[in-house]
Amino acid sequence: EADRLARAERAFAQAVEWEPHNMRAWAAYFRFLIAVKSDPIESQRVLSDLAEHQEISPLNRAFVLAQLHESMGNRARSDELFDESLDLIHAKLPVAEQLVVLQRSAQHFVQHKPATAETCCRRALELDPQAPGAAQILIGLLLTQGTSEAIDEAAQWLDAAIADASSNDQVRRLQARVRIAAALQIKPDGRDHEGEAISLLEGIALKTSEDKLRLAELYFKHKRYPLALEHLQSITYDVPFDVDLLISFLRR
Repeated sequence: EADRLARAERAFAQAVEWEPHNMRAWAAYFRFLIAVKSDPIESQRVLSDLAEHQEISPLNRAFVLAQLHESMGNRARSDELFDESLDLIHAKLPVAEQLVVLQRSAQHFVQHKPATAETCCRRALELDPQAPGAAQILIGLLLTQGTSEAIDEAAQWLDAAIADASSNDQVRRLQARVRIAAALQIKPDGRDHEGEAISLLEGIALKTSEDKLRLAELYFKHKRYPLALEHLQSITYDVPFDVDLLISFLRR
């Protein structure tokens, strides 16, 4: 086993030596040292080598380092490096490369810095109004804001950027959230929106606990009590069981 790991490590080391501009080689080498060999000292050396490698473009270096620090749970450092990557984007860079950095940065910031994530999404959608990753994150952020203007904009992006929901469960979830939010804003039409949300959520093949809770809440509102209780019960069998999510639902 030790000999096999040593040969693998030499192969990774040679890969970054022969192709220092290959960011995938650096990332693979680092992840091998962290996940397979469990060598934190050597993995830190690889990070340092990458950070100091002058032949690699500043954007590529910062962007890859951001993701590697993120994978280690170093939020403060990964935040700095994602911010640095965003600052290094320039108009001459191919649009596809700009989109990768913008959408991945939005994904990183969406939970703890939603304003930054929203800015990333809007920059990406200016480059490509059909960028599905940016659109999905932006829609989720707008729905979380919950104002009537934000909900209207979320619905517009859903129609403009994500046209086909037939084979995408994540899009169905977003569509259902838009319908539920609209139902809360527009009382006379609420039941129609809720009915559409139920159909969308029922169409998801592998439902998450949150999907089941949303369905249970809608079933209760529509007095479909057996189905509501069935979905609540099924949540207790989910692994891992999200106690906080269920408590939050019961307090509504």
